[in-house]
Amino acid sequence: MERLPLEIVLDIITRLPIASLLRFKCVCKAWLSIAEDIHLLHLYHQNTAQNNVCLVLQGEHSLDCQLHVIDPSNHHHKTITKRLDPPFKSSMPNFDIAGSCNGFLCLFDDSQLVPDTIFIYNPFTNESKQLPPTNKNFSNQRVVLGFGFLCRLQTGEFMLEYGNQALVPYDPRQEEFKKLDIHGLPNCFETVTFKGSLLPLQDHTQMQI
Repeated sequence: MERLPLEIVLDIITRLPIASLLRFKCVCKAWLSIAEDIHLLHLYHQNTAQNNVCLVLQGEHSLDCQLHVIDPSNHHHKTITKRLDPPFKSSMPNFDIAGSCNGFLCLFDDSQLVPDTIFIYNPFTNESKQLPPTNKNFSNQRVVLGFGFLCRLQTGEFMLEYGNQALVPYDPRQEEFKKLDIHGLPNCFETVTFKGSLLPLQDHTQMQI
């Protein structure tokens, strides 16, 4: 393995199923470092997105929020359905999905008037990370509406939208939210997630004369 060029190693790893990738991480520290590299994760997503498609469904009308993943891939001509058990379920039983990107889900506590309990969840590895409070004062906060992965920065940084009023990027290296000022951004807007980017669109329904 050490004699192979890094490009070939990465190409091999990106073709592994997720279960094999998890075992790959446990071999040694060097392999763990490779498996957790942001560039590798981006390549892995590009490869799997072209060959594997799955659906994540959320139960809306239940006191016990549930997530199910449906894999329509051709596994012996059967569709595989699996119920997910997020590790944060006991601390946040009532949650909603803000968005998905690159295989990750952004979930928030929908029982809070101002949702400030946010988790990033990988439904395939069952790993999650709770984000720190935004510490931002936004009026008319409703729900977290948008979630986009800023893959062009190669840092794992992503962005959240709060109540049609602000785009707030989160930097995982510093584990904090930071202020984002965009010149010309309308006071009220909605976002569309496209290929890992949040595109703000002016919301004419909430404009006041």
